[in-house]
Amino acid sequence: PADGASGFGWHFDNFGMAFQTLFEVSTFEQWSDYVYSGVDVTQIGQQPVAWSVTWNVLFFHLWVVMSCFFVLQLVIGVLIDAINQKSGAALYTDLQRNWLRMKLRMSRLKPLSPVPVPTSKWRLRVWRLANDERLVN
Repeated sequence: PADGASGFGWHFDNFGMAFQTLFEVSTFEQWSDYVYSGVDVTQIGQQPVAWSVTWNVLFFHLWVVMSCFFVLQLVIGVLIDAINQKSGAALYTDLQRNWLRMKLRMSRLKPLSPVPVPTSKWRLRVWRLANDERLVN
């Protein structure tokens, strides 16, 4: 409806009402009424003519798709941000979680003191045998 004279209480004559109308369309609350009235629009001060501007249907459908996409992205973004602020690990894969656990364990480790080399001959031979490269790996 062009001049605000629609009996539905909505129009596109000023920015505020146009914004409210498009918001109501994006909530899917009786949005088909807006579409049907939108295709009957003529000129300012003229009576509506049935299906005079059928391209308005395309506008309303594009608006619904774009606004739903925007709202969905907004909601998902807020949820992911809230999850990341709590722990940050909720969205990691199992491999990434295991890596974080291993990194935490490694940071808690303290260096080991060097193993003293035995001084007696017999214990030195056994120690060398036990620490031989071929047996370690």
